[in-house]
Amino acid sequence: MDIRIRLLRVACAVVLCLTPWTGPPRLFAEGIVGTVTTVLGKAYVTPSGKEVVLVKKGAETRFLDTYETKAKSRLKILFEDDSVINLGENSRIVITEDIYDPDQNRRSRVIDMASGSMRVLVGKGFLSKGSKFEVHTPTSMAAARGTYFTVWVSEG
Repeated sequence: MDIRIRLLRVACAVVLCLTPWTGPPRLFAEGIVGTVTTVLGKAYVTPSGKEVVLVKKGAETRFLDTYETKAKSRLKILFEDDSVINLGENSRIVITEDIYDPDQNRRSRVIDMASGSMRVLVGKGFLSKGSKFEVHTPTSMAAARGTYFTVWVSEG
């Protein structure tokens, strides 16, 4: 075997061994995706596959959590990418997709909204392919890149 090929293989092996590996991006929330920063009145969370619990300030937000506010209640969640959602009274949402990889400049978040109202402040815009922030309702879908918008679902 040519000495240049051997040296190239050794150099590649050394580079791979010395390169820190931080792991794959957090796909579909293998951990915390945000934090509840404000709770006014009564709000509840149903973690995926678990019992309904009263939401408290500082609670961790995870993928597939279902949040529900009651009358005269509000809830605010701050996500890892600095996006914020404010749920109005009698609202219900589920975080159905959450991929966040700041190293690749990528975020993909989908929130299903069944009822109520929600204000969304989308943090910084991520320009890589596949990056999105969407809110799905029973009749429509809103998408944004680095903006502020309001969504509400009315009955009847």
